[in-house]
Amino acid sequence: MEIGDILKSLIFWGPGAVIAAYIIYVIYKLANNLGFEFIKAQREQTVALARQAQSMEDLGKSVRDFVARDSSEHREMIILLKVVADEVKKVSVKVDEIEDRTYEHEKGTLPAR
Repeated sequence: MEIGDILKSLIFWGPGAVIAAYIIYVIYKLANNLGFEFIKAQREQTVALARQAQSMEDLGKSVRDFVARDSSEHREMIILLKVVADEVKKVSVKVDEIEDRTYEHEKGTLPAR
């Protein structure tokens, strides 16, 4: 097709066809430019979401490690408290025995040493 044939077709279809062709051309250019920008933005957003997901996974692991460490320290403290409580009971029993002996000695029921 030559330019003359194209012009004859455009004259035949009228100015509406020219305006429609121009609108289609503009829409194509906009879609082409904006489409690439949209795809680029979507890729960047995907990368950001992947980084955020990785960060959330690392945060979850850190929290689990912290809780596990804190839990083991808590268990150690409870065991130590039980040991201390047992020792206090032993000392209390000894003190009671000494008090009983002292009381019995004062009453004279126990021979003096």
